[in-house]
Amino acid sequence: MKKDNKKEKEVIKDKKEKEIIVDAAAEEKKLITAKVRSRIYHLLGQAYLYPNEGSYTLIKNGFVEELRNSFSYLLLNYTNDDAKIEEILDNLESLDKAIKRLTEGPLTDFQGHFARVFGHTISQECPQYETQFGIKAEDVFHKCHELGDIAGFYNAFGLDVTDAQTLKERVDHISVEFEFMYFLANKEAYGIENKDAEDKLDIVTSAQKKFVREHIAMWVPVFAKYL
Repeated sequence: MKKDNKKEKEVIKDKKEKEIIVDAAAEEKKLITAKVRSRIYHLLGQAYLYPNEGSYTLIKNGFVEELRNSFSYLLLNYTNDDAKIEEILDNLESLDKAIKRLTEGPLTDFQGHFARVFGHTISQECPQYETQFGIKAEDVFHKCHELGDIAGFYNAFGLDVTDAQTLKERVDHISVEFEFMYFLANKEAYGIENKDAEDKLDIVTSAQKKFVREHIAMWVPVFAKYL
């Protein structure tokens, strides 16, 4: 009887140890995923700003490789859709070739390419602002409401969108929205790493889902087609 009890305790102990290992692996995966997502958003956010020396160097050296490594991790861990994987990797390959062609000259040439696509003011063919999509120019109320809703997300996490020195673009600019997602994903990674309470993490992850659903997903796919 004692032998049976000892064996049963060993089985329970072994089961608990396995559960701890599985939980630790799941937490590590969540942490890496948050860091990878934050890096993707940060890279894309930099790419859609008017180029300066820093962003030009980033885009010219390692931009696509970092994107490829980041997307490869997500694709490896979160999809079995071979067609989707191939499509994304092919797009990154095309992007790499385009960047090599566009960065053969100095920064001023690259800035010229950027200005031709996006204009010096707001491009009519390929605007980088959410409220240029699906809102008529004369519908000022709707536009102000959307801008207020976007700013509300930023303010909820203590980000001051009234500081013109910090925020050199409108709140609905694609780079600003991507930087906000970078901030949230980075905050999620920090929370996981520092063992934040589940409810605190839920606030950050829920905000990401909501912001993508209500804003980024509503216009960025259309923007990408125009681009």
